[in-house]
Amino acid sequence: MSLRRFAVAAALACAAALVATPALAAYPDESTLQCSVQQTLPETTFTCTVTRTQGDMTFARLTGLFPRESAPRELGVLPLDANGQATFTIPAGSDFGAIDFASFLSDSAAGPWESSINPAQVMVVAVLAQTGVDGKPMALIAGGVLLVGAGAIVLVAARRRRSQAE
Repeated sequence: MSLRRFAVAAALACAAALVATPALAAYPDESTLQCSVQQTLPETTFTCTVTRTQGDMTFARLTGLFPRESAPRELGVLPLDANGQATFTIPAGSDFGAIDFASFLSDSAAGPWESSINPAQVMVVAVLAQTGVDGKPMALIAGGVLLVGAGAIVLVAARRRRSQAE
């Protein structure tokens, strides 16, 4: 009896999977958004690229919410190239803070627009984050250690000469 129940449950599960498969076949258009920098100085420019990863939409739209603004600003609409990409050049402005970007795709330059699932952010900062190590303090310490060592050697040699002279 339990074998019959298992067979019926397996048949129902297979039927449900077959019914759901056509609904999953129609994937929506998707895109990624990547900016050329994560931090930038005021009054500079950088680029953000929208890449269609799936689907057949032909236009990309980019919006940005800049510091001290309450609503996103339209940054442009561009056709996607043969690789499914559109690259926008963006001025950073003079205000410090985060710029939040969102991308959208459409079949037409006039819309309707489908939202991207991954926004991007660029920080406008006064000083860019430093990479690497500042070697100046280490060089000064190493030089000081060498001078102290040389001084100790000179003192020891002078004391030996005095003790041998006596």
